[in-house]
Amino acid sequence: MTPVVEGLTQVLRKELNAVKKDWDGKWSEGESHLEDDPNWDQLEPEQKHSLRLQLKLLESDAPFIDVKNTETILKTLEPASLSSLKDRVAAMPGRYASIMLEAARLTEPKAQLVFLPKKTLKTDEDVDAWLDEVNKSLKKQIKNGPVVIA
Repeated sequence: MTPVVEGLTQVLRKELNAVKKDWDGKWSEGESHLEDDPNWDQLEPEQKHSLRLQLKLLESDAPFIDVKNTETILKTLEPASLSSLKDRVAAMPGRYASIMLEAARLTEPKAQLVFLPKKTLKTDEDVDAWLDEVNKSLKKQIKNGPVVIA
């Protein structure tokens, strides 16, 4: 039975390490976007904390991942399954988009969230056509107030 437990432990360790790496990457990327966001910069510390609290983007919200041994791996998975942890990581870009939108709404009440069209671009012409489409869309939307790009 020991080899089976060790094998499963190793598989879970690998998966949890990947979750941790993805979390850290998405956290860093999101924080970088916040640092570059002029609306976020205008908020008071209390406002920032409140938004982070609502969207579970405080450092204390990071999942606790310990992969030293089978026991610590099981403790890591006790409050949340592996798929649940992966879902939390996948949700982070959306949470950062939401926090930036809320920051924009606090500083610019008429701010609106605009999603750029998703397309596969294969040629220079595809890029030019996409940019033209985005240009027209943004110019139309901005007439209704400031836009926040998602």
